[in-house]
Amino acid sequence: KSTLALQIAYSAYKQGYTPLVVSLEMEAAEIHLKFDTLATHMNSRKVNMLELTEEDKKLWREEAEKAADTDNDIIVLDNVGVCTAEKVYSLAKQYKPDLLIIDYITLMDLPGERLNTYEKIKSLTHQLKAMARDPELPPIISVAQSNRNAKAEGSTTDNIGDSISIVQDSDIV
Repeated sequence: KSTLALQIAYSAYKQGYTPLVVSLEMEAAEIHLKFDTLATHMNSRKVNMLELTEEDKKLWREEAEKAADTDNDIIVLDNVGVCTAEKVYSLAKQYKPDLLIIDYITLMDLPGERLNTYEKIKSLTHQLKAMARDPELPPIISVAQSNRNAKAEGSTTDNIGDSISIVQDSDIV
C-alpha cells in the first residue's frame, strides 16, 4: 500500500507536480530511499547494502543533478506529532502541494475523542471528504490497510480494514 502511494507521488513529481506525503508509518529517510530507487530503477537491496557499481553511482549522480534542476519537489513529512484532519489541513495550506498523500488513515488521531476504531475512522473519513471538497486544496490520496481476508481473497472494497467508511467516503477506491 505504501509503495503504491509513493509510486503515485513519484509519477506526479515526474509530471511536474509537487506532492506532499504525510507518512504516519515510515521514516522520511526510508521514503527518500524508495524515491531514489524509483528514479534510478536500481534494486533497493543493492542500495541498502551499499553494493552499487561505479555505473550505478554515475546514474545516481545524474538523477540527483536532474532533480536539483527541477522547479518542483516531493515534500515528505514523517514527524507530524498527533496527526489529525485539522493538522493535515494546515499542512496542505502551508505547503500548497498539488497532491496530498496520507499514509495511513487508521494511524490518524481524533484528539479528546474516546471512540471505537470504526467510529474514529468514520469521523476521519468524513473530515477528509470535506477537505477534498475544498477547491483550494489538492486531491487527497489516503492509504488504508486491508484486513486478514485480503490475503486469501485479494484486496476488495469488502475487506478494507477497520471501517467501511473508507470505501463509502472515497471518490475512487
